[in-house]
Formats: sequence, structure tokens, C-alpha cells
Amino acid sequence: MAAAQQQGSSSAAPSPPLLLDRYIRRATGTGTSSNNNGNAADPRSTIVLDPHRTNYILLYNGCFNPPHRGHLAHLTHAYRHGGGGDMHIVGAVVLVAGDEYLRWKLGSLTSSSIYSPTFRLPEAQRTRLWTEELAATTTTTTTTTTGDGENGAGAWTWVLRENRWLGVSDSLKGMFRRDRLKVEFVRLAGGDKAGVDKVQHGVWGCRTTLTTDVCRPVDFYFDGDDGYDGRGGGIYSPKLLANHGPWKFVQIASQETGPEEEEGRAKVAAPAASLAVPSGSRNIWECYRGARPGSPGRQHTLRFVSSTAAERLPPDLSSTELRALIAAEAKAEKKKRRPHPHPHPHPMPIGPPTFTHQHQHQQFEQRLEQALRPVALSPTLLAWYVVEAMVKEEK
Repeated sequence: MAAAQQQGSSSAAPSPPLLLDRYIRRATGTGTSSNNNGNAADPRSTIVLDPHRTNYILLYNGCFNPPHRGHLAHLTHAYRHGGGGDMHIVGAVVLVAGDEYLRWKLGSLTSSSIYSPTFRLPEAQRTRLWTEELAATTTTTTTTTTGDGENGAGAWTWVLRENRWLGVSDSLKGMFRRDRLKVEFVRLAGGDKAGVDKVQHGVWGCRTTLTTDVCRPVDFYFDGDDGYDGRGGGIYSPKLLANHGPWKFVQIASQETGPEEEEGRAKVAAPAASLAVPSGSRNIWECYRGARPGSPGRQHTLRFVSSTAAERLPPDLSSTELRALIAAEAKAEKKKRRPHPHPHPHPMPIGPPTFTHQHQHQQFEQRLEQALRPVALSPTLLAWYVVEAMVKEEK
């Protein structure tokens, strides 16, 4: 697995273990673990930083409006397979964009109504959708092909507001320098942030950007018969990127990736299916922009981790499509509840929702949850947020 998670030594030691969770808690002002060996209730508290090599932490920033299975699959794939043999990935931090940035991205003149596909979930809700989902994925999961157990994303991921990251990162860097630890942050970017014509480098000062094709195709790599520069044996090189040097192999996938699957992208039928990752390594490539490797001067690196056809999610799974689904369901429910067009013999009640209205909301919430379950993170909580927004707009 790409990351090393170690239990702190139970024997007496000259100094306490270098627990990543303790550093993050101190930097965020959320307190420290109750003992030197970590808090057994939180598996993140057992991640130990290695003082003898560089430790890498993934930074996954975005609006996540709302977060979906593709986001989590992208994060999980990068963590499990992105390290290869040369990058010691110890954890990940999800950075949720603030409300002001989301308003700018969707356009300040667009409708924020829950009945519109441009609705905006508040930052606090988008953050909680992540934390609730991760809390349910801390336990060991089983891969589909070998039965090997691997910790879920909740065992190595922290969720923070992106607006806080500048201060938190400065604090972390100061503590790492004090303890003589080598720690680098790697930006995990979606497939739309890295392409043939342009790559978003340098976000949050990261020198390395990592991306995968597990939840969204990239325009520089194909693993079918139309792949670029085939090398034989079913291995295809990515296409050259503008202003970048040639790709180099970091790792060639092992053959222990399970039986051949039917070609094409897997459908998201259930939450477990979208996170099941076959065992074995994945093809990893790197290319550079700027100074040549080993020469003075700053350079940026793009690291690409391929996926198998069996583990890729549908390419149309996105927050945009998820919002459209929610808005359509909410509109249909609202239309179904409209008063009958002909005059009513008695005036309609005005005031707080009646028992009938509450019962209708509960029924819709349950139906919406079932529709969201295959694609959304924390579908129960998300359905509740949607109904809550509908009730507010009815008043």
C-alpha cells in the first residue's frame, strides 16, 4: 500500500512517536491526543512520521458542492497507488472551498434556490458531508479480488476549511522544521486540472501535482487500442503536455490485478463498489515543467497514476450532474404538492407545516436518499439538507 501506518511503540522511548494527528491537532487548535501512542478510537492517531525519509501529504482542494463517490474514489486511488516505490504518502487533507469562492465559481447572478441546478450548499454543510462519510470509512475494507484488508479513507484523511489552510500550513511547517522532519505537500488535482494544453501547478505552493483517471478521464492518456506511443505488452505512454518534458516511468503495474474485466467503465451500483480497488500496483508516470531534474532552479512535477477499467467510475459522475438530479427531484416534489387549480371550498391553512406536510417531507427525504445513495457522500445527511432548504423556501 502507498502509505505506512504504524502503531507507536508500547515500550519506553526517549521521545514520543511523531504522530501526524498530533501535529494537525496542534496546528488547528483542536487539542492533542490523550496519550503518546495515539487515541485508539481514531485510527488517524496511529500514523507515525518517518524521521529518516520524506513524508508526503496529499492536499485535495475543491468546492465539493456536493461531494460525491468520484471525489472519494479519486482520493482513495491516489493514496493507495500514488506513492509507488519512491513516495511515502502518509495521509491526506481535504480542503473545502469557502462560500465566497463557490459563489464566484457558479456566478453571483445564478440562482441559489434548491430547485435550481446552481444551488450552493453552505461551507459548513459541504464540510460535514465529508466528515460524516469519512467517519463511516475508518474501518477496514476488503478488496474485491484478493480479500486483502485496507483501511478506508477515514483512517488517514483530515477535512479542513480551505480558508484556514494558510495559517495551518505555516504552523505545521514550523513544527516540522523544529523536529527536523521532512514533509512535503502534494496537490491532488482532478482530471480537469491537468491536461495537454495546461496543468495547474503551484497551488498552495506544492511542487508536485498528482492526478488519476479513476473518476474522470484525462485527455493525455488512453489505455485502449488507440493509446499513444504503445510500448508493447499493453502499456501505453501518456501524450506529451505543452511546456513539459517527456514522460518517464516511475512504476510499471504488477500483473496481480485480478482477472480481466469487461471493457468499459464500471457502473456505480453501490457505495462499496465505487471504492473497491483491485490489489497490485498501478502504472505511474511523471513529467516536469521548468528546470531539468537535478539542476538548480525550481521545477514542477506532474505525477499521473493510471487505473484499471474495472475500478473507473462513470465519466459523467460530477457535482454538476448531482445538483441537477437533486434540483429535478425537488421540482417534481414541489409540483406534486401544488394546490388544486379550482377554488377550494375552505381557505388553505397558513402557518407552520402541518403533520401532513411533515409526513410528506419525511417520505420525500427517504426517496431522495435512495436516489442519492449510489452517487453521493453521506446521502442521508445530504437528503436532510435538501429537505431543510425546501422547507425554508416554502416559508
